[in-house]
Amino acid sequence: MLSYIGNAIKYNKSKNNKVNMFNKNKGFSLIELIVVIAIMAILTTAAAMSIASIFGVAVKQCARDIKSSINDTRVSTMGKDQVILTIKKGNSDGSSEAYYCITTEKDGFGKETTEESRVGRSNLDITYVLADASGNASEQTLDATHPITIEFNRGSGSLKLGSDGKYCTQIKIKKNSTEKILKLYPETGKVSME
Repeated sequence: MLSYIGNAIKYNKSKNNKVNMFNKNKGFSLIELIVVIAIMAILTTAAAMSIASIFGVAVKQCARDIKSSINDTRVSTMGKDQVILTIKKGNSDGSSEAYYCITTEKDGFGKETTEESRVGRSNLDITYVLADASGNASEQTLDATHPITIEFNRGSGSLKLGSDGKYCTQIKIKKNSTEKILKLYPETGKVSME
């Protein structure tokens, strides 16, 4: 009987040791902690990069659309009577705060057609530079009250001075740290994107 009691005591001690061993191991090891932190750092970096690329895509697309509209206006002007491009914030009926390009074509018979296309979201910041023939320049923010009006000379394709004696020489599209600049060359009417 004593041997049975002795065996029961040994069994309880070994069982208690196993229970105690599991009770002592309640935390994480240093290696497990480092692995979790590394995974979190990778996921955070990936998320930040995708958010940055989303803003970058909107800026690039807006710049491409405006550049395309300017080039289309130039080509149309050299083949038709008169084409005027207006870039402004808000559409014609005032129902949207996005950026729009409005192309107005007048043919030789006096018929006028207007085409409006959305080129950018309202959360972008667009500024432009107006310069006169002597090179004096001023920068303005594009909004509903300060639109950009671009016209070209039919014979040469060069930029035409506006009614205020100035023409647009630069358009800057920006969102956070992403920025695209469209440069317009008055002598040739060409547009480049940086």
